[in-house]
Amino acid sequence: QVGALGSFSISGPSPSRPAMLALALAGPAAMALVSLALLAAGALAGPGGEVALNAPLSITWPLQQLPADCSPWTWAGAHGLLMASLALLPHSPDGQAVLQSLHGRRAAGNLAENATYLYPLVALVCTAVVGPGWSILPFWWAWLLINFTPSAPPLPREEVTEVPVAARAAAYLALASSWIYLYPWPVGTLF
Repeated sequence: QVGALGSFSISGPSPSRPAMLALALAGPAAMALVSLALLAAGALAGPGGEVALNAPLSITWPLQQLPADCSPWTWAGAHGLLMASLALLPHSPDGQAVLQSLHGRRAAGNLAENATYLYPLVALVCTAVVGPGWSILPFWWAWLLINFTPSAPPLPREEVTEVPVAARAAAYLALASSWIYLYPWPVGTLF
């Protein structure tokens, strides 16, 4: 699924803020839809002995929910949702473009800069509280972003056009879903 990131990349300036938002959400949304289809196929296939999970599953709470002998479809779907969620973090290129479309350059830049340090810091806190395992992912993702991505998405050609309310709602739903998916503690322990 890492290879699917950047399939709909922002290589040049978008015509407007709504177009930049649509382009930034296209890749993670496509990846999430395919991943949900894979999860549905895995649920229909039932448990299978094809994938024996020997790796630490404490990377994120959804991976902890996978059975020890899950179907390859389920495994691929869970990891696809993980990659789609990582793509929408504030310091990821797509996440930064979404936030820039919604809140402007300055707010998106500030949030991206803070998230670059905050996400690994959250990993350290989770490691101290929950134990090792989850801290690997934020450090790996921070390393990839620092070394292989541009510092900021290209600006749209015109920034006057407002993003429609429905597109804003879809963007906020996508951001919230990705942040919930990447939440370090099992969601079941909160309720």
